Amino acid sequence: MTMHFLKINLNLQLKNLFLLYCLNSAPMPSNNNKFLDVRKKMGRDKDLLTTTGSILVALGVAVWGLYALLRWGLGWDVTGRQFLPYHLAGVIPGMILRRRSFLLRIVSRVIPGRN
Repeated sequence: MTMHFLKINLNLQLKNLFLLYCLNSAPMPSNNNKFLDVRKKMGRDKDLLTTTGSILVALGVAVWGLYALLRWGLGWDVTGRQFLPYHLAGVIPGMILRRRSFLLRIVSRVIPGRN
């Protein structure tokens, strides 16, 4: 009885996953050009520093994928402490570069003579 229930439950879950996959992979109309036009009108074009910040954040987060691969995939004896400095070395400067205009506005409000 229990095996029959598990088989039915697994079958329903697979059907739900297949349906979810089909719905998410269906082609959708895109308005990317309108979105980019709005960003350009707002003066928020991406520049080199913002792109560099995004790359640093992505690399800092990707460190944990390497950690998981080494620890659970290959069975090595590694700890999170060994990967945390590399994570922070990517994420902290990356976020500073990505949000530099926000940080500069805060500094200009705190220090009135600074523009």
